[in-house]
Amino acid sequence: MDEMARYEPTYKGLKLLAVDFDRQAIPGSFEHALCHLVDHELNLFSFYMRYKNDDKGASDQQEVRWHIAPMLARLQLTKAEETTVVNLLPGYTNNRNSIVKTMSMHALADIALRSHRLLPDIRQHIEEISVVDTPAMKARGKKFLTSLAIESHGERL
Repeated sequence: MDEMARYEPTYKGLKLLAVDFDRQAIPGSFEHALCHLVDHELNLFSFYMRYKNDDKGASDQQEVRWHIAPMLARLQLTKAEETTVVNLLPGYTNNRNSIVKTMSMHALADIALRSHRLLPDIRQHIEEISVVDTPAMKARGKKFLTSLAIESHGERL
């Protein structure tokens, strides 16, 4: 009689637990003391300034921007929201980081392929970037412009 080995499952993934410190950290415990120190004694201002968003909630951190740009292009947006995104992303293409620029151009192109009313403005912006930026960005811009030209001529719908 063959038996299968019985392995215990191992969970290496992240687990998030909700903790209500006011109810769960017992006064006099290490956890309570640590919470008090973090909340009342430590000066965390240097961290605050590093991770502070602007008054509209946008982050200026390049790592955040290069992830946000493609996410924005994949959301189901209303026309007003699409317009807001299309007004936001050109600012990302002015970033000095080439990944942020590329991801933002890609997101703009994806939105233009989906929403033809925005195609002329997006095409113009990508054309402007493709003239003044690095050779790699110019090549990427030309690739996006080619796909937008095919779409605008109705060859690929």
